[in-house]
Amino acid sequence: MLVLNQNGRSDARSSIFSYGFLGVFILLVGFTVHRAFGLPDDYPYDRYQNVMIPIMLLLNHLAFQFQWPRPFATILSCVAIGWIGFAMVYIFYLSDRMNP
Repeated sequence: MLVLNQNGRSDARSSIFSYGFLGVFILLVGFTVHRAFGLPDDYPYDRYQNVMIPIMLLLNHLAFQFQWPRPFATILSCVAIGWIGFAMVYIFYLSDRMNP
């Protein structure tokens, strides 16, 4: 059973979860960006499609797992939700149009 404290978090393990996944997402973004720019020029598929999802995960994790000052939290939440919309449009619509 999950027991929450007054902040809505589970206990001391929540900071391990938050910072652990932050590290995982940063490594994942670094790996996918490195891989995207390391692909040969004649790569026939969309090289940036796989970069969209790790950035989306990182922005959402930063926006909703950490407590920020109010104006920064609002801006970060809007950027994270906006990136979800942009990533969905890019993955399902633009990547097919850009790489026929």
